[in-house]
Amino acid sequence: MCETACRSPATVLGMAPTPVPPTPMAHRSWYIPADVADRLAAVVSDLHFTTRRQKSDVLAAALTVALEHRAEIEARLTGGAPPCG
Repeated sequence: MCETACRSPATVLGMAPTPVPPTPMAHRSWYIPADVADRLAAVVSDLHFTTRRQKSDVLAAALTVALEHRAEIEARLTGGAPPCG
């Protein structure tokens, strides 16, 4: 029995690994200028190959960083100065 269990890739000390549930995904569709889409695709591809993470993870990280800078985005859209601090 040990010979079979020890050779199994799913066995660590005779225990099967606990499966990780998949992250819930959502699909949205927006139109953006082609040059912005091209730059985003290039960054996502570059980070995908650099980090070996899934492109969905890379895009989520990029958007999360952008969301952390909401005031700067609003200032760019309204022509105002971003708040200090």
